[in-house]
Amino acid sequence: MQLRGSAHGCQRGGSIIIVSSIGANQGSSTLGVYGMSKAADFALVRNLAIEWGPQGIRANGIAPGLIKTDFSRALWQNEQLLRNVEQGTPVRRIGQPEDIGASPCSSRRAQRPTSPARR
Repeated sequence: MQLRGSAHGCQRGGSIIIVSSIGANQGSSTLGVYGMSKAADFALVRNLAIEWGPQGIRANGIAPGLIKTDFSRALWQNEQLLRNVEQGTPVRRIGQPEDIGASPCSSRRAQRPTSPARR
């Protein structure tokens, strides 16, 4: 997690965006600890929204599925696993980093009051 500035010193509002994962919502025999840490992200977003919302600071979470990054290389380089994941998504492909990168900052929805992680 990268933090810039301090919410306690913010007088004019602001936005906190936490990138989590759908791994928070499903069990895994190989990535269990990862999923638990992502579930903690959801709790953090909810609590930041309650604590800092009254000061005009929004807290939002993003929970993408499989994104083609170096971190997930072992998953998307496995052709059978990749096909299975792609078949389970409406667009029939895994995500690209640019699919989630700019959207939270430029979205009109980001201007709404704080909310829990969106799935």
